[in-house]
Amino acid sequence: MDIKLTNSYKLVSFNIVVVMTYKRCHTFTTKLTNLCYLKTYELKALDCQLKATSAFLRFSVEIMWYNRLRKIRLKKMH
Repeated sequence: MDIKLTNSYKLVSFNIVVVMTYKRCHTFTTKLTNLCYLKTYELKALDCQLKATSAFLRFSVEIMWYNRLRKIRLKKMH
């Protein structure tokens, strides 16, 4: 497929790292790479979405660690 590329397209490489834990001791890591052309307005929208997702994931991890520490402290008190 031939695409006539102009300045409105950019080549984008997506690197997705998936980390899976099996029975709390075995960890599998897979890296997926995808290469595609996106229009610049799609790229801007994707960038905003990734920033929002990243902030949400950071917040989720912080809550998870807070809950884990709280459980440890409660166990020490009893």
